[in-house]
Amino acid sequence: MDGMSIASYACLSYCWGGAQSLYCTPDKLDTLGNWTCNIDKLPSTLRDAFEVAQSLGIQNLWIDSLCIIQSDEADVEREILMMPQIYRNAKVTICASSANSCHDGFLHTRADYSECRIPLELPGGKQGNLYLDSHTWWSPPVKEPLGARAWALQERLLSPRILEYGWRTARWSCGCASSYSGDQNSPVVEIKGSTSRSGGPYPYSLFLYLNPFGIRLLTTSKDGLLHSWSRIVKDYTSLNISFRDDRLAAIGGIAQELQQATGVRYLAGLWDYERLPTLLQWRVTTPLLALLPRPQKSRAPSWCWPATDNAVMLHHTEEVVDGFAIMGMNVVGGFGKTASGTISLKSPIRHFNLARLQRTVRFGTIDSEETQDLPEQLVFWPDCADELIQVIDGEPRLIAAEYVFVAIGKVSWDQGLVRGLILKLDSSGLYHYRVGLFQASDSGEFSTQDWNVESITIQ
Repeated sequence: MDGMSIASYACLSYCWGGAQSLYCTPDKLDTLGNWTCNIDKLPSTLRDAFEVAQSLGIQNLWIDSLCIIQSDEADVEREILMMPQIYRNAKVTICASSANSCHDGFLHTRADYSECRIPLELPGGKQGNLYLDSHTWWSPPVKEPLGARAWALQERLLSPRILEYGWRTARWSCGCASSYSGDQNSPVVEIKGSTSRSGGPYPYSLFLYLNPFGIRLLTTSKDGLLHSWSRIVKDYTSLNISFRDDRLAAIGGIAQELQQATGVRYLAGLWDYERLPTLLQWRVTTPLLALLPRPQKSRAPSWCWPATDNAVMLHHTEEVVDGFAIMGMNVVGGFGKTASGTISLKSPIRHFNLARLQRTVRFGTIDSEETQDLPEQLVFWPDCADELIQVIDGEPRLIAAEYVFVAIGKVSWDQGLVRGLILKLDSSGLYHYRVGLFQASDSGEFSTQDWNVESITIQ
């Protein structure tokens, strides 16, 4: 789309709210690939979006349910891979942030959420009100439905301009300014003639939306990739997604943009550069008793976090253990719904039967830093339910089985602690797959100096 002459258009970002009553199917298309629908038959949210686009003088509107042939898997996959171009090239993305579903609409009168309202007598005998609130427009006190959706994060980050209909008011943002309706001091910014601090024009950049304040210019070098990606992944995996098989695809557009900006190869949730050892040490943050099982159908290599359905975070480990090296990897896919691949490591390795470790193990929690107070303990973070642990009478218990511990890095705030992967042999007996992350004091039986340095392949 970048090299083509295309008509001006807007995009809609909204919550489906369940199955759609009206969507694109092959039988609706004519010989030219077009279909006609009476606008009165559209759900309220879609009708409102058309009204906004027309009021802005934009004649074309891209809506996923209407523009993607929903029953055609090939068309869905093709359009998913086009998401960066679709949202990047739109004049504006209209966000129906206050709507729970396509039937709610968003152009209705808002309720008054103000914490304090003071009546005022205005000149000329007019009456008015002064509203006092402790919150700010960019941090609403009520949860907006669209803000909880995983797909919406990608749509927001990929869009150069946002027009958002929120809990109380309309908000807008671009690479130069952010404001909201009712702000009397809102600057009028001419995007076309705006310049950056260096004197050049503002380029489109995904990174503009990673910094919410001021003139948002962040580096697009690979040095900042880990920090940017860590923030995105933590936010993204905490959001809701209706179809869990979309977990890889719903962040694939962001990954495409980052790969193009940094020149670093994407690995289905991770990145192929010098910080890959750190990225391999991702861990699940979902509470133990709320862990979801591993998907029945594999969508990503087990050593990549999209292989799970749980919330995750990335650690920032600066130093690897002696003997660790990445020998090679092969990943196919990653921007769409599925990916496959293996990674081969050379590292200090130890085999453990967890039955004898039962009393020494502590399960990690959402706040990883609290483990600083207990460095002598072995800490586990399972990736999925029913693999490392089983719940008995409401309490997690280790499953007595043989596992492989692969040491990778030293903890940044305590070089005496080591982190690594917990692996299990698959049913074929040929490959290992990841089931969790461990952290332990680099001493005693967990002293990696005494572990054998071996090669291992993880699928």
